[in-house]
Amino acid sequence: MDAQLDAEFRDFMRARWPVMVRLAYGLTGSPPESASDADATRRYDDRSALVAALQRLGPRRRAVIVLRYWLDLTEAEAAAALNCSAGTVKSQTSRALAALRRSAELVEGGPSERRPRG
Repeated sequence: MDAQLDAEFRDFMRARWPVMVRLAYGLTGSPPESASDADATRRYDDRSALVAALQRLGPRRRAVIVLRYWLDLTEAEAAAALNCSAGTVKSQTSRALAALRRSAELVEGGPSERRPRG
């Protein structure tokens, strides 16, 4: 019986491993220990900019972005999680991505990279 449970758990972990790693990284923001301080700082800055831009989205748009791109769910899976149609997921995703593309935090040369004039 224990061998069967071990095999089931192993199969479960193999199937879900990529999603679990992405979720853990997203929650903790831990870069690899071998990363340099400059890489770690840049990753922290990038993550902070993304979180700030996501917070500016409405809850529904933020949810579709996290479900579709962070957790890698399909449109149908995201629709089921949000109790809406796949068409709603598509339209909310499109609008959310358009808003993120206009976000000053995510545009190269955004506020953190601008230099004072003078």
